[in-house]
Amino acid sequence: MLDSSTQRGRKAEAAGKKRESPKRTPPVPKAVLRGLYRALLCARLARAQSQSTPQDVPDGMVVAATLPLRSEDLLIPPADPGVLRQCEVLGNSAISGNSFPQVLRVAPRVHWQIAMAMHMAQASRQERRRPMAVLAIVPEDFLSKAQRQATLELLGEVSRQKLPVVYVTRTLASRGAKRASDLHASGVPRIAVDGRDVVAIYRVCQEALRRAREGTGPTLVDCHFMGPADDVPFLETFLERYGLWSQQWKQQLLGEVREARRAKASARTRPRRVAVSR
Repeated sequence: MLDSSTQRGRKAEAAGKKRESPKRTPPVPKAVLRGLYRALLCARLARAQSQSTPQDVPDGMVVAATLPLRSEDLLIPPADPGVLRQCEVLGNSAISGNSFPQVLRVAPRVHWQIAMAMHMAQASRQERRRPMAVLAIVPEDFLSKAQRQATLELLGEVSRQKLPVVYVTRTLASRGAKRASDLHASGVPRIAVDGRDVVAIYRVCQEALRRAREGTGPTLVDCHFMGPADDVPFLETFLERYGLWSQQWKQQLLGEVREARRAKASARTRPRRVAVSR
């Protein structure tokens, strides 16, 4: 038999352990985190199989920004073959309950991307459709000297009309202060986020898109990068913290993604049967 002081000591020790390791709740629903990871694996596997070189827009940034989109929304990606390929893969992977939004390809000029986002948002407002948003992924140099003034004028007009547009861009941390001062003149709110944190990008874009649909106006999501970063290990560590990741689950997902890609490739190459009337 244990005396009362020993029993009290063990109870206090057990209570202390519970306080040290509380049950954690992820900042976004578990299903969203799993979908985010699956989509990132799809994009990364597609890049590996196509042997494309890394581009200025990282996989995690594209996946996190596009996942909160709805089928009625519009996506304007940069004219980068790698990003366009990612959008095609994500659109075919059924990463969310809704179908992937319409992808609008424009000529390889950033100024045209920003202008097209403005015009499409204006058209949607005039047609009085269900509230929608336009998401444009613009390159890092969208405020280069050659087009700075014209771009700021466009952004100012988007802000004045409170159009439902969200711009997502990549910035090296050393240029963040200059970017902030430029955008302040346009009147478009700017939110800086750690580009390595895929979950943070998703949450910020989700909120910016919600505000855009509600008529609050445009937002620019500025993803800061100190240098090259691999977002897959980052997200794996994040998921593991909440008991949502294991190596076995990763291999299972990779198998499912590869099988889906093989089935799609087989369907494309299978000859179609033509009905012959008798």
